[in-house]
Amino acid sequence: RFDRLAAEQATTIDRTKRKELVDEMQAILADELPQLSLYVPEQIAFADTKKFRGWAYTPGCPPCGISLNKRNLSSGNADPAPAA
Repeated sequence: RFDRLAAEQATTIDRTKRKELVDEMQAILADELPQLSLYVPEQIAFADTKKFRGWAYTPGCPPCGISLNKRNLSSGNADPAPAA
């Protein structure tokens, strides 16, 4: 059931419907608790703002935190900084 929901939300364009699917996935994870993190290691994150812009640190997502591009929400889609 979880895999079906994951596949469906990955191709759903309607934001309201997608949120419903993801909410159901989260309920399954909370109910079945397939993983329990006992600790989270410290992490140092950085981005060279001379080369990239639009980055924000998001603690707790995933468990160690990740730097995300605020527009694209993907570390692989950072905007190149303007030429100096």
